[in-house]
Amino acid sequence: MLDLINDTLTISKSRSEKFELHLEPVRLREVYDSVTTPIRDAASRKNIEFTSDCSNSLDRVIIADRINLEKVFLNLLTNAVKYTPEGGSIHLDMYNEPKDSDNPDSILVVSDSGIGISPEFLPHIYEPFKQEKQHGYETVGTGLGLTIVKQLIEKMGGSIDVKSEIGKGTTFTVRLHFAQAAESELPVKLNTECNNVTISHTRLLLCEDNPLNREIATTLLKNKGAIVDVAENGMIGVEKFSQSNENEYDCILMDVRMPVMDGLKATKTIRSLNRSDAKKVPIIAMTADVYSDDIKKCLEAGMNNHIAKPIDSEELYRKISEVI
Repeated sequence: MLDLINDTLTISKSRSEKFELHLEPVRLREVYDSVTTPIRDAASRKNIEFTSDCSNSLDRVIIADRINLEKVFLNLLTNAVKYTPEGGSIHLDMYNEPKDSDNPDSILVVSDSGIGISPEFLPHIYEPFKQEKQHGYETVGTGLGLTIVKQLIEKMGGSIDVKSEIGKGTTFTVRLHFAQAAESELPVKLNTECNNVTISHTRLLLCEDNPLNREIATTLLKNKGAIVDVAENGMIGVEKFSQSNENEYDCILMDVRMPVMDGLKATKTIRSLNRSDAKKVPIIAMTADVYSDDIKKCLEAGMNNHIAKPIDSEELYRKISEVI
């Protein structure tokens, strides 16, 4: 139910006339790398072969909304993981068209050997709440992921196409055109750049209800040597913190929208506990809501900082290192 609420809010915001892309200079290859690492791990856990190729895409700096561009990548790729059975395969291809142009379109192709989509349902895949019921996949997702993807792509001035066959798999092709930027326009990297940040041996409590998001975040953190405990909702997070030794956790990563108890209430509850570390343990919000009002609510609840979803690994490591 909460996933449904979150996705509905995302659609409402993207449809709003007030919704604006947060454009900034970004390196396209970095966006590509930031999504392939966690997806490769998620696929591996299902014994799915994941391959990717960006050799035919220029390593260039573009003007784009990095967060929403990553959402497009991740929605398509996580769908491929969800709907591809064990032993299947997923391939991500990114290339330029025209190939030799100095200002080409960027083409993103996500193909899988999954369960496929029937010809009858194919025209309806971008409609809100529409899901094709197939045996074994009756309760997967909210039926809003592709609606969000299409709206974001159209907001970026692009297009999306799909081809699919039942029992053989699905291929999504996204075409986007980005204004180019100079290398000098990229934000200056901080000294706490990803490769230099150390969070090894830190003990973290990750509160996240979505299984795939939880798996991706856990993988990113463990890859840097962190010790990670997980909680499926805010109440379990509060219980785990309450039952831990004082100062056991170096940091808490708190999803904002969770069932049973949301991240804001969980944070307030932790801050009110009668123990020496309750008020000083760093708590970082993880939220898809990047509007100033949403961030303000997180800070007012007692959180120290926030990180936008989908999670950028470099920002995640940096923000943890800043508070521990």
